[in-house]
Amino acid sequence: MMPRPPAAGRVARAALRDGLPARLQLGDGRVRDVVRVHDAWRVGNRWWRGETPSRHYLLELDDGLTLEVYEQAGAWHLERMLD
Repeated sequence: MMPRPPAAGRVARAALRDGLPARLQLGDGRVRDVVRVHDAWRVGNRWWRGETPSRHYLLELDDGLTLEVYEQAGAWHLERMLD
């Protein structure tokens, strides 16, 4: 059985451990543990262009889904799902 994909858009909440996401509450209310952080990077560091910086994470969840999420100005968002 394939895990149900999360609702697109906003991730309600992220709990951090050592500065990295350890648990996500998805937009539909489900809570998932992060079992692996595959990558982390910053985007939008060009303040002179008016970019708002964000931190992106490629995460593997306990139900097998791999997601790219990002945090920008305190809000968490789902960027994409990978299969």
